[in-house]
Amino acid sequence: MKNTKSLNDLAIKYRDSALNAINPGVPYSTYKKTGKSKAYKTGNLYKQVLKQNTPQTMVKPFGEDGFQIILNVSPDGATYGQYVHYGTSKMDKRPFGQLALDDPEFMQLFEKVLGEKVEDKVDEYINEMDKEFEKSGFKVS
Repeated sequence: MKNTKSLNDLAIKYRDSALNAINPGVPYSTYKKTGKSKAYKTGNLYKQVLKQNTPQTMVKPFGEDGFQIILNVSPDGATYGQYVHYGTSKMDKRPFGQLALDDPEFMQLFEKVLGEKVEDKVDEYINEMDKEFEKSGFKVS
């Protein structure tokens, strides 16, 4: 997979933004209790999300040329993270993973990485077309 460093940087930014949503929390008016996403009492959820979401576990190939970046909101040792993230019938959600996606710094890095991936793919297609033209007897410059 090309641009692995960029994808790793993107995964790290996603994880770090999610951790920031856990503690100290970001404004989240849907959570009526405090109006913040903070979900930090003992620090266990924070530590487990940090420990178990590495670029190696978060970046997954998808299809022939694609990729996925997956944040595990319910890591081993803190499986209750799914209840914090998605909420329950008795507790409003504090979707730290979604809030991380909405982080402007993450979106800026995402657009940069995506732009690089698109440029690489276009270059690949142009090189293939050049080879086909050369096989047909055309001079490509």
